[in-house]
Amino acid sequence: MWKLEGYPEYVARSTYLNSAAYDLRNEIRRFLLADEDAKRDTFEAVEGHFMPTYYFKGRILVEYLMNIKGMTYDAILKDQRTEDEVFDEMVEWLDEA
Repeated sequence: MWKLEGYPEYVARSTYLNSAAYDLRNEIRRFLLADEDAKRDTFEAVEGHFMPTYYFKGRILVEYLMNIKGMTYDAILKDQRTEDEVFDEMVEWLDEA
């Protein structure tokens, strides 16, 4: 489900994601540092705009795979790794940066 929800969010926010002020690392950190109550059902994607948490998480996962790992959406759909496996890989990448 994260692939199917994350990709449209990625495409819909492409202008914002390509702005000079945007940094995927900051988005991941913000998500990781948020307390569990703050992301139980919804998450503040941008100031004052909340979305279902799985949309936001799916978007950063898709963004990581496409922009950092160079995968196409088709390759993401065919990838057999679980959401948790990709999330852990993304966090490891963040920690190395």
